[in-house]
Amino acid sequence: MEAFVQKGDWKHQRQPLEEKVPDAQSVALAIQGYTTRSFMPSVAQKVVPQFLQKLPDAFKQTSTPLLDDKERFHISKTKAVSWQEFCNRAVMYFDIRLAGMTAMAYSSHVFNTLSELHPRRSGALKAVATLVQRVDAESPNLLTI
Repeated sequence: MEAFVQKGDWKHQRQPLEEKVPDAQSVALAIQGYTTRSFMPSVAQKVVPQFLQKLPDAFKQTSTPLLDDKERFHISKTKAVSWQEFCNRAVMYFDIRLAGMTAMAYSSHVFNTLSELHPRRSGALKAVATLVQRVDAESPNLLTI
């Protein structure tokens, strides 16, 4: 054994391990989903509407239509809200309701609220209706020209 160690051939035959470790961003892009850190105030303007715009298709997969043929959600028999408008106003609603919270608390609260809307959750349709009503009542209307 001593002769083997002294000869040292084993030192030169070793090949370096060349593993590429993926960076965090590429890992995050490969995993399609949201976490409690996905809705930080700095990215909420983009991510919240993105999530909400996927909901109608998710509900269609469960054979529960969320919107009418004009892409509106019916709050009541007499009132319907444009889904696109709701998606855009939802961020303002969260900004108003969660003002003063830390970024992490804001993101966690938004995550928890939106997770209740997932069609696989019990009571999801009622949770959607409640959020649409709150956004319609509490967030400013969109400015149109």
